[in-house]
Amino acid sequence: MHKRGLRSVWSLSAAAGLLAIGWPALVLAAPQSSTGASPPLVVHAYTLEHQPAVEAIGLIHPLLTKRGAVELQPGGNTLVIRDTAAVVRQAVALLADFDHPTSPIHLEIKIVRAGLGTAEPEANRGLSPALLSRLRDLLRYQNYRLLADASIVAREAEEVAYRVGDDYRVSFRMGTLMADRRIKLHGFQVAHQLGNPEPKELIHTNLNLWLSKPMILGLAKEEASKEALMVILTCNLERPAVRPE
Repeated sequence: MHKRGLRSVWSLSAAAGLLAIGWPALVLAAPQSSTGASPPLVVHAYTLEHQPAVEAIGLIHPLLTKRGAVELQPGGNTLVIRDTAAVVRQAVALLADFDHPTSPIHLEIKIVRAGLGTAEPEANRGLSPALLSRLRDLLRYQNYRLLADASIVAREAEEVAYRVGDDYRVSFRMGTLMADRRIKLHGFQVAHQLGNPEPKELIHTNLNLWLSKPMILGLAKEEASKEALMVILTCNLERPAVRPE
């Protein structure tokens, strides 16, 4: 298995790594044990109907014993689990819960310019008092101006490309909504288009978002910069009127 490193971005919430698969089948196995007699191993193939099997590997691997393994067969969207009967039963129960029909996810995106100086009401237009208070509590900036925003609806596992305002473009693949109300945005990218012959990439990473909990990403030339660009993301299950084009 290969893992691809991620370029760092300043974030107030941790970003997750991307599992890269470059062959037809992926096998994750725990180290072999050489101690004593062990329960017999069984093999179970589970084909997912709704969600990508690759996204379920992270759920199964922590369950495995030292002799266990999970194999991805992407062509059939199938996981093959080899372990004790008890582990396999637990894994199958998790997969049955994970493989729910895809749901529409509402993602709100706000792109905000932050600056130092005394707070000025006119400079903070377009942002709710609650969001302004949170930003000021977390960051050293006092002035915030909304540059662009968008409300996007995408289903789980759907690829999204969307223009935010006139100057920015976002793209990503929506992950699977987990039982803990967490969802992953794969390859989340923000690019600036105005005045550039080619869009200038500002952010390109993977993100884990929890429903109804805003994530704030900040971009600045250095920590002491007088200005910074903020990307504020909020996910929930409500369906607005606007869908991605």
